[in-house]
This record gives sequence, C-alpha cells and structure tokens, in this order.
Amino acid sequence: VLGYADPMSNGYQNRHDKHHALWQAAISAGLYPNVATRQRGDVNFSTMTNRKAKIHVSSVNAIKGQPLNAKCQIPRGEIEFVCFGEMVKGSHFFTLSQTTHLPSPLPLLLLCGTSLSIYPASDDGNGSYSVLNLDDWIIFKCRTDEASRLVVLRKRLEAAFWNAISAPWQGMKGLTPKEQDAVETLGSVLKSAVKSSDVR
Repeated sequence: VLGYADPMSNGYQNRHDKHHALWQAAISAGLYPNVATRQRGDVNFSTMTNRKAKIHVSSVNAIKGQPLNAKCQIPRGEIEFVCFGEMVKGSHFFTLSQTTHLPSPLPLLLLCGTSLSIYPASDDGNGSYSVLNLDDWIIFKCRTDEASRLVVLRKRLEAAFWNAISAPWQGMKGLTPKEQDAVETLGSVLKSAVKSSDVR
C-alpha cells in the first residue's frame, strides 16, 4: 500500500469534486504539452510544434454551433486555448481529438511545463509590466506584481506536490504552512479565473 487516500471517500482530497475549474486544471496538467491556441478570426489552432489543426469531427466541440467549430470570436489581443488528447493527420490537415476549452490560462501557468520565468517587459519603461514565459512557448504580459505572485505560488505548489507524493499518508499534515496555503489558494484562484472569464 502506497498510503494514498481512498479516492472514493469524501475526505479532504475530494473537497473540490463539484468544481469544474479544478477538474479542467487537472486535465490540463495531464495533457500538457498537448495545448493549442488561436486568436480572433482564426479557424485553425496552432500547436506547440507550430502545426495548424482543426477540431476533429467526432468531437462534441465540432458540432455545428459550438464556438470551437467556428472562427475564433474572442476579443482582439486575447488567446483562446484548448487541450487535446491527440493530434491526427488526415488527408488534408491535422485534427485535434478529445478536446476541452480552457477559459483561463492559469492552469497552464501554475501546473504545467518545466519552467516559468519572469522578466521585465521590453516596451515598459517604468517596470509596471513583466513577461511570463512558460517553457519558451506560452508568453504573457501582465502587471509585475501579479507575475511575481504567480511565480511564487507555482514554486510553492511544486514543493507541496513533491512533499505530498513523498509521504502521501500524511496528507496536508505533511506540508509546511506555506505549502498548505498555496494548495488552498490554488482552488480559489482557479475558481475565480473561470468565473471572471467568458465561460463556454
């Protein structure tokens, strides 16, 4: 026995079982780097390997009337994200299957990839904006204080993860107070991000 909590019990580990935002974050973490993006007016998505792809016809997201099946309608300057299970090469183009729309990039920034770096925005003379860079691929410009807090939260979540899997029988008791706070904060941040976005 490894000591992990019973997944069927209603314990602390299942406290977010009804929260869509946390399920979506878990899917994102499991599927990464299978993430594709597009901007306003685009029909196709672009993957990490710079392949252009459409949603596979077998996906519920490909049904006529679904937003991911049409041209991207998000506001200019924003990026639309989807996670996918696999990319399949058809006779004329690539398609993405097992897709899920990400209303917020926060699961990617906090739970995915191997490195999240921060550096000053080159076009910001007063230092109020910074650039977050995830795996030299996904890049965001945001306020410096927000970027710094996201990097700190991610580092604490990584430490909490490694402590949790090294002694799973201890549960949250095996984490430091800062790590416990980071785990609690993660749930609040992800739920808030989904509520504040245009959820499909």
